[in-house]
Amino acid sequence: MKPKPLPDFKTYQERDAWFAANADYFTIVRKDGVGHYARDEAKTLAKAEAIAKTRQVVTSGRYLIYAVVGEQSALVKAIP
Repeated sequence: MKPKPLPDFKTYQERDAWFAANADYFTIVRKDGVGHYARDEAKTLAKAEAIAKTRQVVTSGRYLIYAVVGEQSALVKAIP
């Protein structure tokens, strides 16, 4: 897989916003103890947020949502 070319970002905020707008998909991650992570994927940020909020009802944990472009990712939202 050839890496996607990325723009020349001036700030991390610019990079994070670009990743959120151009993501191939989003990952929802929750740390479940030492070395173990629960992970889901969604096509849209709205769907990722819905998955995280639904999982919170059951696990009451915190979730992080990353936008993935090619082989790179950027944190776009934390669900406390």
